[in-house]
Amino acid sequence: MKLPDSLTQIAHSRFSPKEFDTVHLTAWVEVFKKIESIFIKKYNSNTKFNWWWENLKDDTLSVQFPENDGYQYLHQLINPNEKIFFVVCDQANNPTKQWIYEGTIAPIQFVLDNISRIEYYLVSKKYEWMLAENHHHYLIAAGNMKNSLRQFAMSRNLSYDQH
Repeated sequence: MKLPDSLTQIAHSRFSPKEFDTVHLTAWVEVFKKIESIFIKKYNSNTKFNWWWENLKDDTLSVQFPENDGYQYLHQLINPNEKIFFVVCDQANNPTKQWIYEGTIAPIQFVLDNISRIEYYLVSKKYEWMLAENHHHYLIAAGNMKNSLRQFAMSRNLSYDQH
């Protein structure tokens, strides 16, 4: 089964399509371009999607989770009722492909808990913040999410880096 189908199938085993679903192809391009224009430094057309976290505009804040379990705390950073974009890269099989879903954080965490590690980006549907997890197990915050991640790290005595 291909990654996009498996993510949807995992989510729909417990959550409704209203809580988690694929962004339709007609909206996908617009969402993707808007995310890139707001958060990503594009040096040329070869700027790789799967390395967005290395090309974020403005300052970022990152926290490495010693147990590689940062995704388990996302519900403490993101309003559980807020619908967000979930952008996924299949780093292992096809890093040039990306998929965009929308949903609340509970089904997103459920998906992340039931698949092997992937790089992903969570983006406010108002494009106010982005939160990424890379293959080094860092949560990386941009926009309005930086303060929330900093406060979370301080409350757990986790070190953080501001870039």
